[in-house]
Amino acid sequence: LEYATKAYKGADEMGVIPLKNNIADMLMKVNKALGKMEDALFFAEVYIATKDSMYQEEKTKAMAEMETKYQTAQKEEEIKKQRLVRNGAILGAMLILILAYAFYRAKRLKQQSRQSRLETEKLQLEQRFLRQQMNPHFIFNSMNSIQGFISSNNTYEAERYLSKFAGLIRLILENSAQSFIPLTEEIKSLQLYLELEQLRFSKKFEFSIQMEEIDEPEYFLVPPMLVQPYVENAIIHGIMHKEGMGHIKVSIKPGQVAKTLLCCIEDDGIGMEKAQELKKERKSTHKSMGMQITRDRLSQLNRELNAGAGATFTSLNDDKGNAAGTRVDLVIPYEEE
Repeated sequence: LEYATKAYKGADEMGVIPLKNNIADMLMKVNKALGKMEDALFFAEVYIATKDSMYQEEKTKAMAEMETKYQTAQKEEEIKKQRLVRNGAILGAMLILILAYAFYRAKRLKQQSRQSRLETEKLQLEQRFLRQQMNPHFIFNSMNSIQGFISSNNTYEAERYLSKFAGLIRLILENSAQSFIPLTEEIKSLQLYLELEQLRFSKKFEFSIQMEEIDEPEYFLVPPMLVQPYVENAIIHGIMHKEGMGHIKVSIKPGQVAKTLLCCIEDDGIGMEKAQELKKERKSTHKSMGMQITRDRLSQLNRELNAGAGATFTSLNDDKGNAAGTRVDLVIPYEEE
């Protein structure tokens, strides 16, 4: 009782309610056992009062904890909502940007496609126009030859020439509407043209047409009438000014660049330098329409197909270094049937 009483006073002075409650319970039981009912009743009341105080404190503490947890949960929920709103706004903005870019890209591609289609159509129209220009140029030269035969009363040669000329004109008219024709058709046209020129110039030259490493020429589609102007140039400016018989060799083989053929036209005429000298001496104002048209066609083909089409002229010399003709390396784009 003595020590419990001292402990009670210490707990009461320090305000330690749980300790005070435990000691009050102990003093209530001790005093009751000693028969000190008044003291026992006092400590019973203290026990009940501290018990209520402890319960109220725990209740208040629990409620405070619950309030804190609730507020914390509310804040976390608000943060989640704000995060969802922010993320939604970001995703929405990104979606709008993606859709705007996709729309812009689609519109841009559509414009580019339309521009490309218009450019292709323009190039095809220009090619068709150039091919149509080539036909009257060649026909004019051929009609002059027929007129020459008739004027000289050479009826037999005129008839032969006219027959071959009719066959060639038929081929030209059939091919003129086509952007690309089989290589066999181009060679057939070139063969007829060279035979006509042989008749026209009284067999002033011989010729050969060869194909190398090309097994099925009918499957190679080439632009029509590209080779003929270079062969004509070899005849008119090279062979016709040479003394004696001339020779023209045409060889066709696959080019070094994909989808191209290399056509070599070789003549043993007077050469480019001599031809230029003769042209200056005669002060000729005639311009070769066939060559100019062909250069324009090659330029248009390069713009349309990016194929590296073009022609390179090389002077040929004999063992003594004298002019011995000209070689033209003509790169021709082709398509496969």
